[in-house]
Order: sequence, then structure tokens, then C-alpha cells
Amino acid sequence: MTQHEQKKNILVADDNEVNSVLLQDTLTKYGYNVRAAQYGEAVIENVKLKTPDLILLDIKMPKMNGFETCEILKADSRYRYIPIIFISSCDQKFTKVKAFELGAVDSITLLNP
Repeated sequence: MTQHEQKKNILVADDNEVNSVLLQDTLTKYGYNVRAAQYGEAVIENVKLKTPDLILLDIKMPKMNGFETCEILKADSRYRYIPIIFISSCDQKFTKVKAFELGAVDSITLLNP
């Protein structure tokens, strides 16, 4: 298997287990290697163990929210290039603007049924 054929590694960070499992199952089904973290500190520790190709980062998490987690990662030269996509149930302009200001590549709103 060449480098271009290797499965991409995605880190899913969401404290909501239902959302996390749904994202993990969907991404795994499409051939990605997926890891999960439930809070900001765990994201940072997980990234230090193995740098992901992409982080899907929830905004609302206990202790350290997604914005704070993103700030820490983007301040570190080893991790600032990792693409981060924020995921949230908040559909507010402020949320999207803040995400881009912090260096995220996108922000996705998940609609809860």
C-alpha cells in the first residue's frame, strides 16, 4: 500500500456519544481510520500520540470547549496545519465567524431531530 493509498486518520471530538458514534460509524464505512475523544484535553493528548489528517471538533464540550481546543492546537507549530472542521448544533453566524477566525477550514451544523 503506497502513502496515497493509506487510509486517512480522522479524530472525532464530541462529548455527545450518539453524535460521536454516528460520525465514527459513517466515516469508518467510507474507509477512514477513526479515533474519538470526548473533551478538549483528550483531543490534545490524542493528537500528541498520533497526528490525525483531520479533526472534527464539537464546540460545546465540558471543561475545555472546541474553540479553546482549536486555539491550543493552532498555537503549536507541530499541529497548526491539521485541518479542523467544527461540528455543532448551534447555527449562529457568530459560531461560524469565530471558527474561521481560529483557523478552522469549515463549520458544520448538525441538526438534532
